[in-house]
Amino acid sequence: MTFKTKSYLDSLIAKFYGKQSSFITAILNNDTSSAKKLAFELYKDHPAYLLFFCCINRDENRQIVLNLLGRSKQIDPHLLYSLLNSKSYTYDDLKAFIGNFKSGSFIDRCIEKAAFLKKHEPYRGTKPENGSFDSDGISCELNKLLDGIDDFQLYKFAIENSIEITKRSSSNYLWYMLIKGCNIGDTSKEAAKELILRTTSFQEIKRILSYYRVEEVGDDRYDIIIRYLSNGFSTDLLRQAFALLSKDQSFITVKIVLALLIASKNENLVVLALYLSQKYHFETNYEIALVNLHLCRYFLLLKQLL
Repeated sequence: MTFKTKSYLDSLIAKFYGKQSSFITAILNNDTSSAKKLAFELYKDHPAYLLFFCCINRDENRQIVLNLLGRSKQIDPHLLYSLLNSKSYTYDDLKAFIGNFKSGSFIDRCIEKAAFLKKHEPYRGTKPENGSFDSDGISCELNKLLDGIDDFQLYKFAIENSIEITKRSSSNYLWYMLIKGCNIGDTSKEAAKELILRTTSFQEIKRILSYYRVEEVGDDRYDIIIRYLSNGFSTDLLRQAFALLSKDQSFITVKIVLALLIASKNENLVVLALYLSQKYHFETNYEIALVNLHLCRYFLLLKQLL
């Protein structure tokens, strides 16, 4: 494409689609100077373009963004959230805009969370000797935040700074209790058991066991999973799993049986896994169908069939 042709196409885009498309063209051409100019021109009616530009050029445009914010009475909430999560801006840079959003929407709660973490970032993991870390006040503020947005980043902050969280019913709270208990030498047994019973993910159960080694949780299905993840495949476990399947054809039971059949690496048992993955369907979960797809692919690639 010649320079004249390119310029002509750019002018056509600008004429028919306006500054928004010109901005996209500038980004695709790596023309940051033009993209920046257009982003600021579009800010009043279309703040998302400045948000996008800041996301890809955060450090280089810090002072420009601060100057713009200094002249603004309000800020797009998505832009504020992005800036709060950037290491380029301090809490003092942005505090004038924090608290302006009271609609109770999800982005408002995300802003409150990000502002809290940004505000207390200098003290994370330490308690300054000058007493500037008000643990009681922060604990109250943190618990109030968790009432609106149950985010694990807040629990992580509590763990790092030995802050107590009021009891909650969420899985994030159980993870908080599990990790906190391991850090202070507590057993965390009950938290580990409850977390295991709340998931059907083998990977997550394995992660839970890495914090606290639970032998059993009082549910035959999950006890088989724990023994399988701890000791690997055995024919005894497979027999127990099939005994469960004869009484319970739930998703987690079928998943256990399939996992053990495939883990056996026995061709006849893997064929049986293919049959079972075709037999059982769960409308609310795609995992068994995905296992069936992978098994079909495996058998189609066998040398005997090629």
